[in-house]
Amino acid sequence: MSDEKNLEDLKKDILKIGVLKAEKNVYLEFLNRISENLKSMEAIRNCVAHNREPSDDELANYRIAKEKLEKYVIDNNLQKIIFFAGNVPHEEILNYYRGVQIFSMPSFFDKSKGDIEGLGIVYLEAQINGLPVIGTDSGGIPEAIKDGISGFVIKARDIEALAEKIKLLKNDQDLYKKMSKQAIDFVKREFNWQKNIDQHLGIYQKK
Repeated sequence: MSDEKNLEDLKKDILKIGVLKAEKNVYLEFLNRISENLKSMEAIRNCVAHNREPSDDELANYRIAKEKLEKYVIDNNLQKIIFFAGNVPHEEILNYYRGVQIFSMPSFFDKSKGDIEGLGIVYLEAQINGLPVIGTDSGGIPEAIKDGISGFVIKARDIEALAEKIKLLKNDQDLYKKMSKQAIDFVKREFNWQKNIDQHLGIYQKK
């Protein structure tokens, strides 16, 4: 499957950014259980991109995950609604944020590997570009989302909830527009440099 896609074709898509690996592949299960719904939801397409090359340690896992996802898409004739953008240079990621409507990265904690999502900078990047986001209650993700305001925090591995929130944002344009504005306001208010500096100074002054 080609990794190239015209950005003009990205309108009304759901974007996921991150190196493909096992703990993020609840996405494959999601596709398994919602593919028929996706086919029936007009103008909903999914873009899976990553903003850096996988490290040597991640490479084998990445190749397996990518192969599984691409095979599922082909076997189920989903090429028109799901595509893989491949590695997108950081300076070009902004174009993807601007070309889609929703950002989702349904990560979960892999206890066997001790691998857990940190704060989730990509959630902040998406919100500052006006995208409502859907994340899970794994690791530091909830800190990067104002649940019910700038997006939604769902239970990890809860496929039904993920599908429900995607449909809600697609079908309720008033809610979508409200969350889009609130997403920008949330990041500007909670994650600006001056606030971070003041918080760090406050910690040091208490010592």
